[in-house]
Amino acid sequence: MDELGFVILKRERKTPSLAMCQRCKIKFFTPRDLSDYPTEAEEYLWNRFNTHECKVREFLVRTQKRAVNQ
Repeated sequence: MDELGFVILKRERKTPSLAMCQRCKIKFFTPRDLSDYPTEAEEYLWNRFNTHECKVREFLVRTQKRAVNQ
């Protein structure tokens, strides 16, 4: 997964509170217990982004298979 798909959408003061994968549009939220720790919150969001499975790929594969089989 490359860095270009990760975007922080919202910050509470200096802490990132909401991020998104630009490919599949899934959103990641920062847990409340990290709201006073900006560095740890961003690290958490990056980890969620790096470990998620992009649903766009799954959708495209199913759509392409369906088009071929019809």
